Amino acid sequence: MIIKESNNTHISSIAACFMLCFPHSFAVLLGRKTVAKSLEWFLQNENRFLVHAEINGEVIGFVGGFAPQFVGDGSKSGMLRHSFSTALFSMISKPSLFFHEEVRKYLPAFIRNVFLRIRKPKKSSQATPKNYFENVLISTIGIHPSYRGKGFAQTLLSTVETYGAKYNRGQMHLSVKNINTQAIRAYTKAGWAFTGEFKDTYHFEKKINPIII
Repeated sequence: MIIKESNNTHISSIAACFMLCFPHSFAVLLGRKTVAKSLEWFLQNENRFLVHAEINGEVIGFVGGFAPQFVGDGSKSGMLRHSFSTALFSMISKPSLFFHEEVRKYLPAFIRNVFLRIRKPKKSSQATPKNYFENVLISTIGIHPSYRGKGFAQTLLSTVETYGAKYNRGQMHLSVKNINTQAIRAYTKAGWAFTGEFKDTYHFEKKINPIII
């Protein structure tokens, strides 16, 4: 397995892997172009990263994240705004999507981001959550279904710990659906600690060693 820092030439292959990992996700329902465009968000700013793993030239896993710079700096809304035009075209060209359960669940957020796309959001002045700027947030991680259970997720997570040092953050954070037992086992094996839950989501963190200047 070869791990690479991703760039625009890898996006299409990572998108193909993403669609196999999350076949029922909102982005996948909107099509491969929307998935690829949303993944480009990780390449638009130096506080974000996207890393992938290859075997014989095939992308078999990926992980993307970011170090928040201000309150409200988030991946889900950012990815949606970045892929807005492509996603909107998909919705218009496939009107039946409006009636899909998964799409209907995300439709309010999609509409909200329509307005944010037109009127760029200002940096929030609200109180900063505890430890918010001490974290590197893992936003997306996936392993090709044919390669799960082989330790590749742990290897990818260990690799991206270097971004904690790069951004001088003391810990990394990720969230996972509480029914995703295979992913939960992988995170635990990689040294991540369960820190709480919200609705149907578990939260995990891992302490890392930032660069001390």
